[in-house]
Amino acid sequence: MKSFDWNLVLAILTGLIIVLAVVLGSDAACAYLYPQKISDFNTIEASILSSKKPIPVSVIIPLGWILAAFAGTYFGALINKGNRRIIFFAIAIFTLMAAVMNMMLNPSPWYYWLLAAFIFPGALLGRKLVSTTTKA
Repeated sequence: MKSFDWNLVLAILTGLIIVLAVVLGSDAACAYLYPQKISDFNTIEASILSSKKPIPVSVIIPLGWILAAFAGTYFGALINKGNRRIIFFAIAIFTLMAAVMNMMLNPSPWYYWLLAAFIFPGALLGRKLVSTTTKA
């Protein structure tokens, strides 16, 4: 009988915490660069969906998701080098689900949905980078 792999659980939890930290950091950077008055939801929705905000602010959030998937998978795979594939799928699926939930609950421009498709390649790059830089 195989024993439970606590190192795998630690790697996935660490990766998910890193994902959360990177996403919150990108949201904070966006809020800092483009502050908004929170008075009512309709004005916030109109402001988010408008094309008047600067382009860098418009791509910080989706790029934050991609970077979060990369960083979470990379550090998770560093902790547990034997189960990189499981860590990759767990973190990439969680990040994609969180991004889709965020886009469904909050008003999001159409290109957020397109950029969310790059979450899996970002996570895969993190996994591959660990594979090439360290030995299992």
